[in-house]
Amino acid sequence: MKILIVDDSRATLEIVRKALQSFGYRRLSIEKTNSATQALETIEQWQPDIVLTDWHMPDMTGLALVETVSQRYPQIKIAMITTVDDEAQIAQAKAAGASF
Repeated sequence: MKILIVDDSRATLEIVRKALQSFGYRRLSIEKTNSATQALETIEQWQPDIVLTDWHMPDMTGLALVETVSQRYPQIKIAMITTVDDEAQIAQAKAAGASF
């Protein structure tokens, strides 16, 4: 399984990567990037199974990334990583194509 983590915080990238690796899956391949623009390039070349993305990033919002990935690569599952606890924003992310 290939997972791409997208977050402008290097600390969050490492925390999420280590958490995923701690599950001990043997066939888990993880890539990470701190930019949504770079994420689109990585997705095109690497074709991950899952994208985990932050909501707030400087170059493109996570919501815009979700919308773009959902349209271009409907087979990729997408999840938002955020501290936002707003039901309207959660609904907006799901409507854009985020699975969870």
